[in-house]
Amino acid sequence: RDVDVRHQLKFVLLGFIVLAFAAKELVDAPVNWGRARAVYRERRNFWLAIWVAIPEEIRGWGRTFLALQIAFLRKAFGRASKIEERPAGFTYLQRSGYTSLMPILVISSLVDIPLAHLAIGYSNLPESTQLSVHVFIVLVHVLAFSTLIGDRVLIGPGQHEITSTDLLLSLGARANGTIPLDAIISATKLTGPIKPKSVSAKDVVISPCCNPNVALALREGGCELNVLGSNLRNVRTIYLYVDRPEEFISRVRGS
Repeated sequence: RDVDVRHQLKFVLLGFIVLAFAAKELVDAPVNWGRARAVYRERRNFWLAIWVAIPEEIRGWGRTFLALQIAFLRKAFGRASKIEERPAGFTYLQRSGYTSLMPILVISSLVDIPLAHLAIGYSNLPESTQLSVHVFIVLVHVLAFSTLIGDRVLIGPGQHEITSTDLLLSLGARANGTIPLDAIISATKLTGPIKPKSVSAKDVVISPCCNPNVALALREGGCELNVLGSNLRNVRTIYLYVDRPEEFISRVRGS
């Protein structure tokens, strides 16, 4: 009986997750379908209209994932374009833990692959189902490897740049954009992790894998950023990580 109850609870939990996601999308449905109707009237392209009807964040995730896979394939076949290091750039890989996290993830995945397949072999699943699960796990690990490597390739030396007029943000395929320095109201150093409740829909976190240590307050409509494949306008605050926050803030304030 306990097994049956657990099995039913899993479906109930999955149902709640699906309903929560559906409720969120229903709120945005009028905007998404309105955009799709406008595109169809203008282009008369049914498939383009369907694509536009998909929420922007989901399309952005798809674009980001595709960019990471293309970067991995270019690297694998020796066609990756070399990213030159900017002399005046502010790095964010030296102290963020990103470079040490990569081998840890790779090693843990290598250990996880045989253990997962061994566990499936000792499970009570039918042989046909076991084969499907084996193939699924292999595909997941392959995509995990290609995504990690593609992300590292696109990040390159890992630097943001400050020119005489702009702040050029670059976090590979995850985030990039140009911010006029006169659009930055203030630059402050963060001494602890940011609270999730303090991050609104108009705030952006740009960090390789650790807590941001700089907060940039922006004027309304001061910049446009590409974050996870989506163009964000009217960004209010950028939470950023750099290896030398004091020097970075000094450059921003002194410009």
